[in-house]
Amino acid sequence: PIPIVGHGQEEVIRMPYAAQNRDLLQYINAGGTVGGSSTVIHNHFNITALDAKSFDEYVKNPKNARSLRNAVRLDQLRYAGGNGLV
Repeated sequence: PIPIVGHGQEEVIRMPYAAQNRDLLQYINAGGTVGGSSTVIHNHFNITALDAKSFDEYVKNPKNARSLRNAVRLDQLRYAGGNGLV
């Protein structure tokens, strides 16, 4: 543990949650905003599958499902609030 001095209006985020949300936190610390407005986000994925059964098996694999969720989250961060994350 490292002692810290917090200033008014600052928050401390526990390590496991900070690690899970690193991209979002860096975006916010760079001046980005989240929420507070209605934003429409369209996610487009190109998935090549032989048939519906193959796709169903693909998304049931936890590793593949996690990859899809991460792709959606990153896409949402890039286009949150229409600001466009570079």
